[in-house]
Amino acid sequence: RRMLFGSYDLHQVGREIEEACATGLSRGMSTRDALPSGAQILDLSYRELVSDPLAAVRRIHEVFDLGSAEEAVAHASRFIEEERRKGSKSDKAKAHAYDRAQFGLSEDLHPVFANYRRRFADFLE
Repeated sequence: RRMLFGSYDLHQVGREIEEACATGLSRGMSTRDALPSGAQILDLSYRELVSDPLAAVRRIHEVFDLGSAEEAVAHASRFIEEERRKGSKSDKAKAHAYDRAQFGLSEDLHPVFANYRRRFADFLE
């Protein structure tokens, strides 16, 4: 933004991002609700994916009957190792710290987020 507009208002950025995320969540949940009964869906938590990505790859193959997962697991394994090497050699691996207050956001976020949190509470713990 700064390069394009010279300056920016973090509170405006916060509102825009909150609205874009709320729109995406709302559309995603509506689309999911409109799927026919028996549609294949896999709910995979971020925590599950991060804690054991190779098990997640295997689970995806199993749930969607994609056959042997070994090639995908090998590919994922190489990717993970490559990313770890890059991360350990670079400052890019440092975490960014943001606070919702700096973007003008409060605990009372858009109602769509509350609906999402209720619906997928088991995956957010």
